[in-house]
Amino acid sequence: MRIHICHSKARSDRYAILSQKALDILTQYWFRAGKPRGFLFPNRNDPQRPMAAYTVNQFIFAKETELGMEHRFTCHTFRHAFGTHLYENGTDLLTIKALLGHKSLNSTTIYVHLASNGTANAVSPFDRMGGVLHE
Repeated sequence: MRIHICHSKARSDRYAILSQKALDILTQYWFRAGKPRGFLFPNRNDPQRPMAAYTVNQFIFAKETELGMEHRFTCHTFRHAFGTHLYENGTDLLTIKALLGHKSLNSTTIYVHLASNGTANAVSPFDRMGGVLHE
């Protein structure tokens, strides 16, 4: 349940997790697209290359317009949401760093600041003494 990401922004390859729901959607699309052997989402002008992020952003922009939404989402917005939700769900920063392909942990710490479960939800270890939460 991993997906290979080649030639990322940092010019390096990595693996990211692939959810079962995403795999199901991609499998359905793969069948509808005629079981392509190359890129699942090829470049419009050169099918030997992947679709450009710009093209994906155009699709997002069009969907926002169709829904009457303010234009505020990009591919990178979903990347930030993925990292932030991983952190909010308890994934440690080193794992998030690896999944997002960051070279520096400093790049990953932005997700700590974006998360909604910051210091307001922190519980003092003293209140958990003996494995029980003392309220």
